Amino acid sequence: MSLIKAKKQRLQWVLDGIKAKLEPQKVQEEILKKYVGQYTRGIVTLEDGQLFFKSGPKKFKMISLSETYFFS
Repeated sequence: MSLIKAKKQRLQWVLDGIKAKLEPQKVQEEILKKYVGQYTRGIVTLEDGQLFFKSGPKKFKMISLSETYFFS
């Protein structure tokens, strides 16, 4: 991957994070439940209608941009 492409991807990730915080999308709890489980890098949990990602001692709120795209 070129350095320019890597920088573009990083900037897109930052922009997506800002958008998620300013305009979070409401996702039905039934859909969120499908994401709960153990993954390679951590565990996804559902608490009070909100997804969280836990890796070791750290826990992050997952903000939805869509039904399939989340930012933490």
